[in-house]
Amino acid sequence: VTIHVHALALKRSRPRLAALARMVSDRWGATLAIAPLRDKDGLFDWDAEAMTLAQMRQWLVEEGRGLPISLLGWPSCVDRAVPAGSAQVIEMYFRTQLRRFAQVCEGCADRPTCLGVVQALLERMEPAEALVPRHDARQTSRPAAPAGQLKSKNGT
Repeated sequence: VTIHVHALALKRSRPRLAALARMVSDRWGATLAIAPLRDKDGLFDWDAEAMTLAQMRQWLVEEGRGLPISLLGWPSCVDRAVPAGSAQVIEMYFRTQLRRFAQVCEGCADRPTCLGVVQALLERMEPAEALVPRHDARQTSRPAAPAGQLKSKNGT
């Protein structure tokens, strides 16, 4: 059995994301995929719940380094050092979400492989402050997650 776990980057879950990533790795030998909140038709109070791009970037710098995580549904520039991706079924779901690119993304070397920004997040942030385009193709782009098909510790 292959286990895939993803979590939404919510302000209330932020203090426990690192522990969840460690548990997922220890228990199932898997990587935790962390995704942004999308519009969920009233299921969440967006302003109270959603972590912004800047907040996610800060969490990655302060707590996320070295954790068994991947980023799912975030623009490449949130953190190019963290692998992107998850199980194929989860990735396909995220590809159906409304996304856009901000004007600051024009000319970014990551754009051909970047999914852009979840529309609801883009509408609620200042793109020029939160997005960091890569205009030099020699800079490192974000690695892919390990095939999105991690096996459990016992090899199943």
